[in-house]
Amino acid sequence: MIKFECVTELSELQCLFPGEPFCDNVRYAAYKTEYGGNDFSLLFSLNGNICILERIKSDKNEPSVTDGLLRSALDFAFRRGVDTAVCSLFEFSDELISLGFTQKDGVLSGNTAELLQGSCCKH
Repeated sequence: MIKFECVTELSELQCLFPGEPFCDNVRYAAYKTEYGGNDFSLLFSLNGNICILERIKSDKNEPSVTDGLLRSALDFAFRRGVDTAVCSLFEFSDELISLGFTQKDGVLSGNTAELLQGSCCKH
């Protein structure tokens, strides 16, 4: 079983994602885990009613870890009343599309409730 840990402290986020330009008045969070001796993490922000998946540090050879990071971030956003998730990290488009994200106007996006509902029911 893979355990995903939520990080909300800015100082720890800055350590996880050095060089990331954290903006004032934006709420950031991340999920992290260790699996197979490697560290994985996903940084996201909540800006109004939108969750932006900012950065993913994951190995393409570990799709279950990437999937878990994505689901964790979507659940975090949904539980805080955020209804839209967007991402422009096209190197993870296969994983995002498999969760139900759709591509439009140069970004992948979806409704958080639908993404969470669909992700547990897709085969």
